Amino acid sequence: MSTHEAEFKKIVQAQLLHAAEHALIRAYLGLRHTSFDNELSPATLEIRPLGRRLGAWTPATRTITLDQALVFERPWGVVLEVLKHEMAHQYCHEVLGLPEEQHGAAFAQVCAERGIDAASAGLPEVSDPGAEAAPPAVLRRIQNLLALAESPELHEAEAAMAKATQLMREYNVQVIKDDAQRRFESRQLGPVMARMPLHLKALAGILGEHFFVYAILAIGYDPRSCAEGRYIEITGTPENLEMAHYVYDFLTGVGERLWLQAAAKGLRGERERQRFLAGLLSGFSEKLRRERAQSESTGLVWVGDPRLAAWIDQRHPHRRKGRSSSTTRTAAYDAGREEGGRLVLHKPITSSAAHGRALTDGRG
Repeated sequence: MSTHEAEFKKIVQAQLLHAAEHALIRAYLGLRHTSFDNELSPATLEIRPLGRRLGAWTPATRTITLDQALVFERPWGVVLEVLKHEMAHQYCHEVLGLPEEQHGAAFAQVCAERGIDAASAGLPEVSDPGAEAAPPAVLRRIQNLLALAESPELHEAEAAMAKATQLMREYNVQVIKDDAQRRFESRQLGPVMARMPLHLKALAGILGEHFFVYAILAIGYDPRSCAEGRYIEITGTPENLEMAHYVYDFLTGVGERLWLQAAAKGLRGERERQRFLAGLLSGFSEKLRRERAQSESTGLVWVGDPRLAAWIDQRHPHRRKGRSSSTTRTAAYDAGREEGGRLVLHKPITSSAAHGRALTDGRG
C-alpha cells in the first residue's frame, strides 16, 4: 500500500469513527429520555479499543467508552445493550450515589426496571460460535420433529411441522400456567436497513403472532456505511428466541429460493419480487393460524405472557404501534401466497445465536 493510500485509509477510518460517535450520542440522548427519565446529566462518549472489555463508565471523567471492535463488528442492537449497561452504571453512581457499585443488588434492580441485561460478562448469546451449544430439552424434541418434516411425503412433513409448533405452544402455555421463573433476552435479526421491505415487516409480524416473542422495528445505525435505518428486534425467553431466529432464517432463505424459481417462470423485477415474498408470508401465516385454531379447539389457548409484556414496557416505554401496510394483489403475490400455504418448516435448529465474534469478555 502506497503512502497516499495509507493516508486516505486513515482519513476514511477517522470519518467513520467520528460518524459512529455521533450516532452513539444520538442513541444515548434518546435512551436518557426513554429509559432514564432525563435524570442523567449528559456524559462524554468515546469509541476506542478496550482489549477484553466491551464498555466502561469512568466516573472521574464522566465518560462512557465502548470498544471499537464491538461497535464496528457487532450488530447495532448488541452495541446498544452495552451502552445501556454502562448508562446503568452511570445512574447508580450519579443518581443513586453509589460510587463503588459494580454489579450488586442496586445495579441489578436498575437494569431490571429498564429491561437491561445486567450480566457482568459477555452478552446473552452463545459464547463460542465454533461450538454447538446443547439446546434445552424442548428444542431438542422440536429438532427431531423438524428433521422428520424433511420427509418427501407432504402429509408426513406437515404433520411433523404441526406437532413441532404444537409442542412449542404446549411448552409456553405450561410456563404461563405455572408462572415459572424465566429470563428475557433480545436479539437483532438481519442488518440495519434504510428502508425496511414490506415482506420483512410481515415476517416480524409472523414471529410476534406465532412464535412467542415480541418483535419491533427498532431504530439502528450501521457504522460501516454510516447508514441510519431500522432492524428487527425480538425479545423473549432464550428458547423462544432460538426458535424465532430459526424461523426467520428459514423463511428468508426459502423465500429467495422460491422467488428464483418463480423468476425462471417469467416473473421479473424488484416490485414483483417484493409482492411474491409478501404473498408467500401471507400464505404461511394463514397456515399457522389454521394450526393455531386447531390447537385452541383442544383447549391449548395462548393468552400471552404478562411478564414479557411488563419487560417490554420497561425496555420500550415510549414505543408506538406501526401502521399496517397493504400489498397490491398481483399474479406474483398470488403465486407467493400459494407457495406459502404449502411451506413446511424443516431441518434441525442450529445455534443461530452465534454471529461473528463471541462476546465473553467482561463489561464495566
